[in-house]
Amino acid sequence: MNNSLSLYLRAIRGSVLLITVGALFAASQAGGLPIQRTWPLILIVAGLMILAERLTAVPQSAPLGGQAQAPYGAAPYTPPFTPTPQATPYVRPARAGRVFGRRRSIAGPLVVILIGVLFLLQTLSPVFSIARLAAHYWPYLLIAWGLVQILEVSAYAMRGRLNANYCGVGGGGWLFVVLICLIGSGMFAFQRPNHWWYHSGFRRGVAVFGAEHDYTLPTMERAVGSAPHVVIEGFRGDAKITGSSGTTLTLNGRKAIRAMDTKTADRANGSTPVEVQVDGNNVTVRCPENGGQDAIPVTTDLQLSIPSGASVQFDGLGGDLSLSSIAGDVRLGGHGGDVHLEKVGGGVTVDGHYEGMISLQDIAQHVHVDNMGTHLDLQRVPGEVRIDRGMLSAQNVIGPMKVDTDSTDVTLQNFTQGLELSVGRGDVSVQPTQMPLSSMNIHTRSGNIDLHLPQSARFTIAANTRRGDIENDFGEALAEQASGQGARLEGAIGAGPDITLTTDQGTITVRRSDQKPTSNKNKASKGTENEPVAAGTDVVL
Repeated sequence: MNNSLSLYLRAIRGSVLLITVGALFAASQAGGLPIQRTWPLILIVAGLMILAERLTAVPQSAPLGGQAQAPYGAAPYTPPFTPTPQATPYVRPARAGRVFGRRRSIAGPLVVILIGVLFLLQTLSPVFSIARLAAHYWPYLLIAWGLVQILEVSAYAMRGRLNANYCGVGGGGWLFVVLICLIGSGMFAFQRPNHWWYHSGFRRGVAVFGAEHDYTLPTMERAVGSAPHVVIEGFRGDAKITGSSGTTLTLNGRKAIRAMDTKTADRANGSTPVEVQVDGNNVTVRCPENGGQDAIPVTTDLQLSIPSGASVQFDGLGGDLSLSSIAGDVRLGGHGGDVHLEKVGGGVTVDGHYEGMISLQDIAQHVHVDNMGTHLDLQRVPGEVRIDRGMLSAQNVIGPMKVDTDSTDVTLQNFTQGLELSVGRGDVSVQPTQMPLSSMNIHTRSGNIDLHLPQSARFTIAANTRRGDIENDFGEALAEQASGQGARLEGAIGAGPDITLTTDQGTITVRRSDQKPTSNKNKASKGTENEPVAAGTDVVL
């Protein structure tokens, strides 16, 4: 007799694997560890499920459908002769493999209903995009599929209608899963603003047929005052925003519309005018992303000149953004590709989904970035900060500085007022050059930490690696000792701030830097509160 728990584990094995695959792809698309690194978890989960099935199975006392085996050395049992029964009419055996009788899984009909609802929303609201929704959320279809199957198996197991023939997702089902993964990953890649498909002229839409038609935007000028609040919304494409003297907003640019014929493109162009609305101090720039009765995607590349005293709020749907010479605050939402902000006199907040390079130069006030698994807070950026997939670098910045990132290599040079750094997976290189030093608390779960300190630095250090080595250039003043598979380094050089270095797995190196340190006193007088410091000041190269 089979153990019911073993049967249940076997029945939900495929469902658990479906949830695992969907969760790994969802985490990868959300900016976590890429699927190229996490795919072995699928094998681990499969192995654990099979192991659990075999550990909970009860051995059979006799082969199914046969006699009990005789003890070793004994003559096999021979049944007495019985007359051959008369032939009976052939009856076709019941079809094997049906576990729940004639009732089949409800996962398939639910998927069909979901697809129908999505297409209904597409027909009722042209702004609704099935392609964008599917590209970003397709992994959750696998997760939902697995959960529905687990609920079904649990319901039938409680009724005692589960047998050993059910093993979860069959061969055809796994073929369908592979197709979903390939198509979904491809759609997500093509939806990215920095993908070659996007830059080749197809943009972020799904219309891949026809020719691309270009339209020049008529120049628009509006009197908006010396310090307006400019909001750019519903925007798909690249934007270049520049501050200028005066009280006038000037807009020009071009549209790109891919359609099968010129008439369809003209209709889409006519139904998507770029609008500039002025309501007191608030200025709204709208660029519709879909046009015409066929809801054809429209890409608009804008060149916008606004008063230098303006503040800007940008909610884009794709493309690159370049902004410079603005004295007010800048806030970026939505999603897009590369971002370059330079000479901003106010604060900067990046709270969206930008998949390209984020470059910040000469920012006079507080900087907050929450994007693609990276959280960054700074007080000022006289120098430059760059954030990209797998990389974060900052030089000549004023803290306190707080960084929390997932899978990223971090390089920091010439910072002040303290550092709090937490890295999930990645190497860290830190080189403070200003004296006196600032306090530092650096932790990485997996990666090396390389700390460069000036020869005349004064500090108290506590470094710990749970699995790895420690290299020390400051000699016997810092005591090093082994600790299990890792090592510790403690001590002080004069009276200085606390430095804490921790890595769960990696090497910690504390080096003497030959670079001549700079003084905070000479630097503090540069720039004013309302005037950005010139980019490149005292930058360590």
